[in-house]
Amino acid sequence: MTWRDEVRAELGPVVERCGGGPTGWQDQLVAFLELLRNRNEVVNLVSRRTPDDWVRRHLLPSLAVLPLVPTRTIVRVLDVGSGGGLPGIPLKILRPDARVDLVEAKRKKVDFLSECRSALELTGLEAHWCRVEAPSESLRSRGPFDLAVARAVGHEEALIRAVPALLAADGRGFWIYVAPSEPLGEPPAEIIWRDRNDQPVTALRRVAG
Repeated sequence: MTWRDEVRAELGPVVERCGGGPTGWQDQLVAFLELLRNRNEVVNLVSRRTPDDWVRRHLLPSLAVLPLVPTRTIVRVLDVGSGGGLPGIPLKILRPDARVDLVEAKRKKVDFLSECRSALELTGLEAHWCRVEAPSESLRSRGPFDLAVARAVGHEEALIRAVPALLAADGRGFWIYVAPSEPLGEPPAEIIWRDRNDQPVTALRRVAG
């Protein structure tokens, strides 16, 4: 099965239940995966295991943020520790009206994110070379943000202290990806993200805001 077939089969029903996506979203996600694969040979953006499972391993979990960003709505989203652009770039592709800012501490990854912005013509998306604990002037000038998300990043306690300063007081808060089976403690996961077969894939837990 090609990436195009897999995106259509695996992601199509999931995207539709969240209000759908713009014309051509499948092609843009495939183009993003191709950029990710090509640059991943040089820069370690995601796991270098076979890309055969990237749709289910990387794209499908990334879309868990869709319920927080309605279609045709201007929401200012901050992707903390974006790495290879997950979840920020898939979110921008499916929610083109959202304004998405990607924060990444490694310059080579920021260069990749900027390459994606140009190649995929993602207006309203910016990549910032800094740590969210020490935001650059360019990042500060883009705030405050309505929503912040973090996937597969460490130092959770430091992020919980730093990110709220960048959020709007009436926003949607700071959410961290967790495994559906993880002992969640307090607060519990508020979004359990499921695949087309209604099986849990990932979860989102609000930690601030």
